[in-house]
Amino acid sequence: MKIAVFSDTHDNSANITLAISHIKKLGIPCIIHCGDVCNYDTLFEMQKNFTGYIHIACGNNDIHEELQRIRKTNKNVYIYEKIGILKHSFGDIAWCHYPKLAYQLAHEKKYQAIFYGHTHTPWEKKIDDIKIINPGTLGGIFSKPTFAIYDLASKKAELIFIENLL
Repeated sequence: MKIAVFSDTHDNSANITLAISHIKKLGIPCIIHCGDVCNYDTLFEMQKNFTGYIHIACGNNDIHEELQRIRKTNKNVYIYEKIGILKHSFGDIAWCHYPKLAYQLAHEKKYQAIFYGHTHTPWEKKIDDIKIINPGTLGGIFSKPTFAIYDLASKKAELIFIENLL
């Protein structure tokens, strides 16, 4: 099973639309978001265009309570205040917004992969058998806009550049 990993979209609707269109073509059923969606309206548009599951760990530019409002209209959207955890037969994964928290989670040695955002820089590191991955910024702030596709079975991440989807 593959999942899409977004972070730091910062209300960039055009890039969100391109990313969602791409993952829908690939049949990916789940988006993990590492925070900084920003506005409720942005999340509303995301869930309107993507019928799969959306899991979001709030970032420093998100208001947890505001994003939680979406749960009233869509039961496929899950909002976590700091850390999201997805249990899967291939191995559990976790995600958060902050790098420091991601590294703390890695030291627990409970997850096959941990995703984080905040720095806007794509990054992958391995500690023991645990992958720590930053998908970059879908919003394209300070770096080229990117997101990741992660394969739970093979434990491999692919970085997708939005400019290659145009």
